[in-house]
Amino acid sequence: MDPKFTDAKQTLSFGRAKLARRMLFIGLLSLAAGIFLLWLNDNRQTLFMGYLGLGLGLLICGYEFHRFFNPAKPLLVLSPEGVRMRIELVKQYLIPWGEVREVGSTDIEGTFRGQRVTFNNVTYVGVTRSFYERVIFVDNWFLRGPGWDTNYIPSGGLVRVALHHEILPATAEELRTAVETRWKAFGKTAPVPAA
Repeated sequence: MDPKFTDAKQTLSFGRAKLARRMLFIGLLSLAAGIFLLWLNDNRQTLFMGYLGLGLGLLICGYEFHRFFNPAKPLLVLSPEGVRMRIELVKQYLIPWGEVREVGSTDIEGTFRGQRVTFNNVTYVGVTRSFYERVIFVDNWFLRGPGWDTNYIPSGGLVRVALHHEILPATAEELRTAVETRWKAFGKTAPVPAA
């Protein structure tokens, strides 16, 4: 394992490169589907779907190319200060290590676009419900977007904030080690509030 994950004093920044590759693939796939449907050109519905695919593909690819040349702030930063997370286009927040009540890994089940999804071995940090409501919660269902229930999971008196390694340039083990190391070094253990 890379020593940067076990050095508690080192700040780790995790960008959106892994997510960008996925989104670019979806954009290119949408472009290809749009071009194919326009090539078919058999009826109005096919033409509409072709233009829709082309427009969506151009929008996604354009955004990803923009982000490539104008990188955004990292999605996740682990530092001696705490866990800084950014919900793209919505908000950024800091969870100080002193607010973290537990660190662990779990399998998360939820829904995304109407489909059941399961994420395995996801690292999480547990914070109190009051901290979650005061600092993290977004009081707008549209801005929360799909998948909120797979990122913020109520558990007793805590809310588990998921740190999904699937979209970050780290394995589940590396991410868990990095979080746990910094929490043990800089956090204070406080009792978990009752449910």
